[in-house]
Amino acid sequence: MGDRARGKKKRFFDSNEDGGGPERKRPRHAQDDSEATPVIENRLQSLITRVGEKSTASLESNLETLAAVIEADLPSYKSRIVQIISDCARDQPEKVCIYSTLLGLLNCRDFRFGGECVEKIFDNLKKAFYHHNYSLATILCRFLSDLVNTRVVQPAAVISLYESLLSVTMEHHVPQSRSDIFVLIILSSMPWAGSELMERKPRDFDRLLDGIDHYMRKRNVNKYIDCLKVWSSTSIPQEDSLAVLWGQVQTLKRANWQEKYTVRPYLSFAAKLDEGLPHTLPQSLPMPPHDDMTRYPQHEVDFRLFDDEDIPQESARPLGRNSIERHLTEELIHNTIHLYHTDRKECATRLLGLQLKNKVPLEYMIVEAVFAQLFHLPSSPHIPLFYSSLLVELCKLSPSTFPQVLAQATVLLYARLDSMNVTCMDRFSTWFSYHLSNFQYSWGWDDWKEVVEMDESEPKRLFVQDMFEKVMRFSYRDHLLDFLPKEFHPLVPPKTFPKYKYDKDANSPASDAARKIVNAIRDRALDKVLEYLHELDSTPDADQKLEVFSQVLLQVGSQSFSHSYGAVAKLRPMLLEVIKSDEDRAILLRNVGEFWENHHQLMAVLIEKLIRAGVADSKSAIHFLFSPAIQKSFCRFFPWEILDQSVQSLIMLAERLREKLDKTKDELRASKDMDSENALDAMSDKTLELEKQVEKLHIDVDEASENIKRLFLLLFQRLVIVIQEHVDENKAKKSLWLRCVLERMQQMLTMYREHVQKYLRSLDHLIFTDDVDRRVLSVYKRCKVIISCRFYHRGSYERS
Repeated sequence: MGDRARGKKKRFFDSNEDGGGPERKRPRHAQDDSEATPVIENRLQSLITRVGEKSTASLESNLETLAAVIEADLPSYKSRIVQIISDCARDQPEKVCIYSTLLGLLNCRDFRFGGECVEKIFDNLKKAFYHHNYSLATILCRFLSDLVNTRVVQPAAVISLYESLLSVTMEHHVPQSRSDIFVLIILSSMPWAGSELMERKPRDFDRLLDGIDHYMRKRNVNKYIDCLKVWSSTSIPQEDSLAVLWGQVQTLKRANWQEKYTVRPYLSFAAKLDEGLPHTLPQSLPMPPHDDMTRYPQHEVDFRLFDDEDIPQESARPLGRNSIERHLTEELIHNTIHLYHTDRKECATRLLGLQLKNKVPLEYMIVEAVFAQLFHLPSSPHIPLFYSSLLVELCKLSPSTFPQVLAQATVLLYARLDSMNVTCMDRFSTWFSYHLSNFQYSWGWDDWKEVVEMDESEPKRLFVQDMFEKVMRFSYRDHLLDFLPKEFHPLVPPKTFPKYKYDKDANSPASDAARKIVNAIRDRALDKVLEYLHELDSTPDADQKLEVFSQVLLQVGSQSFSHSYGAVAKLRPMLLEVIKSDEDRAILLRNVGEFWENHHQLMAVLIEKLIRAGVADSKSAIHFLFSPAIQKSFCRFFPWEILDQSVQSLIMLAERLREKLDKTKDELRASKDMDSENALDAMSDKTLELEKQVEKLHIDVDEASENIKRLFLLLFQRLVIVIQEHVDENKAKKSLWLRCVLERMQQMLTMYREHVQKYLRSLDHLIFTDDVDRRVLSVYKRCKVIISCRFYHRGSYERS
């Protein structure tokens, strides 16, 4: 984005610089044209991209002056200016009305230039649809809609555009998600053009609204919405977001399409803009065809955290749930987060700088939007750490107000823990532990003393326990005990220490072998390790060989994380020689679990390290996690952390193999081309070798894909079994354990839906059969709706 993105401070529209207008152009004869071109183009880009930012001159004055400057440069730089304006329409959706006004003023001065800009933006819209880039399509369609207000585009052309989008809802045998996104694009654009369309094309516009109403009445949201809710409680409003938007548009219609909060600078130029001639839009807007591989934006559930009474009277008036102003503000906040998510500081600055502060309770709406994305199911649009660091930056930039709003949100989230989805509860505890670590662990702990007396199966108590354990990852146990009231000390994880089986005083062949191996490793006599281990073959402890080696490995690395990593790396060749079967891998992981029973973080990272080293595998990790010792901890976060990293390890391995296969194929094609150029009768040695590599990689990729399938079948089989066992033992009893496992199963089904979708037939016939518990089947059937549709996150967009 030119100078703006590079953070230059100079403002071209400050009235105290150069007489209050843009920089004066130097005479063309003063410098060579080839040297002047980049300078002038960069200046134009800076002027256009930064219009509307803080200035001592009025926005209207700046726009009029900028239009005059651009007009003077049109003969020489028309194509570049068209590109800059179309880029701004794409990259700065928060300035939609500013750029539509600018284009309206330019269209009055040069009709042909206005037409070229409209044609370029429409062409970008077609490309966005072609690439299924619906977030970008929404932004561009909204911009074209707003051009009706500046007399750049004819109202009939926008009606025709909407009708083309609505025609998708009449297609047969397509998923509802396809129709939904096209209706969403129309509804998101209507607030910008509704007033003009109703005034100039009332009959056509009413017909269009009737068509949308017909679609909204027939669509079904009950199939999937429960999979996406943050809370299970029916008292907390959680509606389908498209239905909420339709209600907001209907409220706007009843208000005669008068929306109050958007800054519309073109109203000041009404008389001048009326002199312009509007353009039509090209008739051809081909809708992207649907096929089984097409992915559509995921269904959304409306997230609400604050009620009107939660916002103090001295703040700006809260926006009504059904007001279009609420939708526009939320969309502006979400777009800002998506556009600047790679830079948390810039993102925080942009959010707090939105020109809405005196109109809406901005801090409350930002907090609500950030948590809406953080708790988005099945996964957040961006990594959870981004949201945590963004909230820290917001607190630093606005220390007088933002921390209080965030604290209020934390209190509300804590109060709703009893019905919060367990995955969201996990993210909540992760965020809060990170946030505490950045603000000296300061919190009103007395308000949470109730958890001390709660049963161990209560969600609030489990949340506090998990949060304390995660806090220890940023600090250490004694520090935690220092800042916590004594009442909370029983909830703090116990002091971590290794549970080594073969202490110095034990007297047995296994203990003797363990001491010898430890000394050999410390003396760097690694060649003696297997010799001492095999000495057990002739003793009564022969069956403990692998357990001895596992315990020694863990003991040698018990001083720290780095020592553990070093021990695995140093002893890996011997581990691969000793561990031969699934049973051996199970023994190894069981020893890891027992040795670090009260250090869950080290347990998790060691298992991940062993999997990456090829000593253990994802299958053995699942068998370990479903052992009775770990099953009882299924309400805690750490078993699912290990499970997720185990599944990810196998998926990443498959992806690396596919990338290597694609790269080798490219090398093979290049080698064959070289052989042809050299007119060789037979393939060169290099080509023959590459063909062998491709053949082997094909086998490896197929094997990795098959391993992923086996892993998911095993995972869901074990989940169904343990749930059924729990139900049989606790008939007619509701339990938090059952709720946690069902919600974790739902999370695994939807989080990895792209993989699970390939195995639905096998899951139907082998795992989720009719004799399975009805609660399990209910979750599975809801998830199948999400799995069967190929979704992606509607958020940050790729530029077409």
